[in-house]
Amino acid sequence: MYARLVFRNIKRSAKDYLIYLVTLTLCVGLFYAFLSISSSYYKMNIPIEFSLEQLKNNMKSPVIFITLVLLFLIKYVNRYMIRRKQKEFAIQTTLGMEQKTTAYLFFLETLAMGILSILFGIVLGIVLSQFMTSIIMNYFDTGYKLTFALYPDTVCITFGFFLLTFCIIGFFNIRTIRKIKIIDMLHADKQLESDFRKDKMMPFLILLATFISAFMVSRAVDLLKYYDHRLGLWIRMTFYGNIIAPSIFIIWSVSYGILRLFKKGKTQYPIFIMGSVIWSLVIIFFSAGTLGNHLNFSNDVKNSYVLLTIVFILFFIFGLFYCISDGLSLFKEKSCKIKFKGENLFLLGQIGAKLRTNSKTMAILTCTLMFSLIALMVGPMMSDWSLGYLDKRAIFDVQVFTVYNDIETIDNLPKTDYGFVNEFLKQKGYTFKDRVKVETYFLDKDDFHRRYKVDFPVLGISLSDYNHLRSMVGASPITLEPKTFAIQWQAIATEDEIKEFMITHPTIQVDGNTLTQSKYPPLHENLGESLYNSYTDVIYILPDEICENLLTANLNYYGITEESLPFSIATELENYLLSTMEQPDSITMNQTEIRTKTLQRNESISGALMIRLILIYLGVVLLIMCFTVLSLQQLDDSSDFKYRFQVIDKLGVSKRRIDNIILKQMGIWFGLPLLVGLLCGGVMIYYFILSTSAELSAYVGMKTLLQNMVVTGFILMILFGCYFVTTWTLFQRNIEGK
Repeated sequence: MYARLVFRNIKRSAKDYLIYLVTLTLCVGLFYAFLSISSSYYKMNIPIEFSLEQLKNNMKSPVIFITLVLLFLIKYVNRYMIRRKQKEFAIQTTLGMEQKTTAYLFFLETLAMGILSILFGIVLGIVLSQFMTSIIMNYFDTGYKLTFALYPDTVCITFGFFLLTFCIIGFFNIRTIRKIKIIDMLHADKQLESDFRKDKMMPFLILLATFISAFMVSRAVDLLKYYDHRLGLWIRMTFYGNIIAPSIFIIWSVSYGILRLFKKGKTQYPIFIMGSVIWSLVIIFFSAGTLGNHLNFSNDVKNSYVLLTIVFILFFIFGLFYCISDGLSLFKEKSCKIKFKGENLFLLGQIGAKLRTNSKTMAILTCTLMFSLIALMVGPMMSDWSLGYLDKRAIFDVQVFTVYNDIETIDNLPKTDYGFVNEFLKQKGYTFKDRVKVETYFLDKDDFHRRYKVDFPVLGISLSDYNHLRSMVGASPITLEPKTFAIQWQAIATEDEIKEFMITHPTIQVDGNTLTQSKYPPLHENLGESLYNSYTDVIYILPDEICENLLTANLNYYGITEESLPFSIATELENYLLSTMEQPDSITMNQTEIRTKTLQRNESISGALMIRLILIYLGVVLLIMCFTVLSLQQLDDSSDFKYRFQVIDKLGVSKRRIDNIILKQMGIWFGLPLLVGLLCGGVMIYYFILSTSAELSAYVGMKTLLQNMVVTGFILMILFGCYFVTTWTLFQRNIEGK
C-alpha cells in the first residue's frame, strides 16, 4: 500500500520533482564521465611513448572531493521539497497517519527519484565520457572513434556514492519532518524570511574589510622602497593609490562607528554602505592594478594582493545587493512615471517582495558564479600554458644537464663524460641520430661565487656548440666577427627586458678580453631552458678561441634518437642515469638532471589534462548549483504569489502580457547575479592575463585564449538555457494551476 502511495505522490508532484531530477541527473552524469577516466577498464589506443597511469591515479580523489560540494545542493533541494509539501504532510497527519510514517514516505519518494536520476545520469555519463575521451586523445594527437562503454567499477562507485548520499540526507529529512509541528506545516507558506538588512553578514564584512585595509596600508608603505620617479604614471599611481584608498576606507568606517556610538548614524546606514561599496571599487582598482604593473615583486607580495583583491570583490558583491534592495525601494517612491507604466508596478512589487530577504542568497550565488567562471577560464588557460611550456623545453629526446648552485669549490665543477647514456640506449636497441656535449662558461672565475637570486651571472657558450644545437633543431648556423658576441634569449623574455639589456650591454669583459655586440639582433631560437643559468633568461654566444681558457660552469648533453623512446625505456634511462651519478654527485655537491621528451610529454600532458578536466568539472558543478538555486527560488515564488497572477488575470491582463511579466521577472533574477558574476570574474581574469602576459604570449597565444572564451561561453549558455527554459515552463504551469 505504501509503495502505491509513494508512486502516486511522485506522479502528482512530477513538476515539483522535475528540477530535482534534472539537477541530479546532470550531477550523476558529470560524476560518472569524469570518474570513468580513472577506471581500470578504461583503455585507449595511444602510442607506446605515452602512459595514462599518472592521469588515472590523480583523477579519482579530486572528482570525489568536488562532488562532495553537491551534498549542499542536494540538501537545499530536499529542503525546498519539504517546504513545498508541508501542507500535504499536515493533511496526512491530521487524517491519522503517524508523522514518522509521513516522513518515511517522503524519504521513499526522494530515494525513488534519486535512484531514477542515478540511472538516467549513468546513461548521460556514458555519452559525456566520449567527450572526455576525445579531449584526451586530442592531447595525445591520436585519432578517435566513438565507442560507448560501461565501466563496472565506475558504475559501482557512482551508484554507491549517490545512494549513500541520498540515504544520509534522507535520514536528516526524516528527523526534520518529525520535529515540525502540524500548525507550522499548515502555515509554512506564510513564514517570513529574515531581512538581509538585519543580518550580521554586512557588519562582519565591513569590520573585516577595515582590518584588511589597515594591512593593505602597511603593505603598500613597505613597497614604497620599490618606488622610482622614472616609472610610468600608472605604476606610480598604484603605489600611492594602495595607501590612500584603504586609508579613506578606514576613516569612513571609523567615522560611522563613532556616529553610531553616539546614536547619530543609524538612519544613515544605507548611505554608509553605499560609500563603502564605492570605495571598495577604488581599492579593487588599485590593488588589482598592482598585479598588472610588471614590477619584480616577490610571489608573497603578488599572492597577498590577489587575496586582497578577491576579498574586496566579495565585499563589493554583498554590498551591491544590499544597495540594490534599498535602491529599488527608493526608485519606487521617486519614479512615479516609470512605476505606473504598463505592468511595472506589479513587476516591481514582485521583485521588491523577495529582494530584501533574498539579497544574501543572491550575493552568495553571484560569488559562486564568479568562481565558476574563473575555474572554466583559468583551467584551459593553465592547461595550454603547461603544454606551450612543454614545447619550449622538450626540444631534444634526451637532455642531461648539471646545476652548479650547491658546489662549494671550483675543483668540483662537472667534468663527466656522458657516453654511458649512448651505450645504455644501444643495449636497448635505440641509437642517436645526432648528439652533442655542450659546456657553458663563466665569463670570469669570480662569477662562480655569485649565488644571490638577483645576481646570478649570465653564462657563455661557444659558437661551435651553439651552431650544433641550432642544426639539431633545424636552424641555420650563425657566424661571428673577431672580438664580437651574440645573445640568445629564452621565449619568456619580454621585449622591454631585451631592449634594456641590449642597450646596457654593448660590450662585455671575458677573461680580460673586450667583446662588442655583433650585427645579429637578439636570437630567440628554441633550444630548451636547461641551456641558461639559474634565474637568467639569456646566454652569450662567444668565439671558440675565447672559450678555450674559460671556466666550465655547467655541462649539458643533448641527443635526438632515431625513434621515439617508449615510456618504459625512458623511465629505465632516467633511473639508470640518476643511480649512476648519485655517488659522484654526493661528493662534489653537483646536481645532475635528466629530461627525456617521452617523460616530459607524459608528465606535462597528464598534468595539463588533469588541470583542465578538474577545473572544468568544478566550474560546471558550481554553475549547476547556482542555476538550481535560482530556479527553485522562482518556482517557490510562483507558488507563493500564485494568487497575485490570478488577480491580474481576472482584472483583464492578457496571458501574453502575464508571460512577459514572468519573463522579465526571471530575466532579472537569473540575469542580475549572472551579469555581476561575469563582470567581477572578468576583472579577475583580465588582471590575471595582464600579470602573466609574457608567459601567455609565449606559451598559449591569443587564438587559444579566444577559443577558451568561446567554449566557456558555450557551456554557460547551454546550462543557463536549460534551467531558464525549464523554470519558465514550470512557473507558467504553477500559476495556471496545472
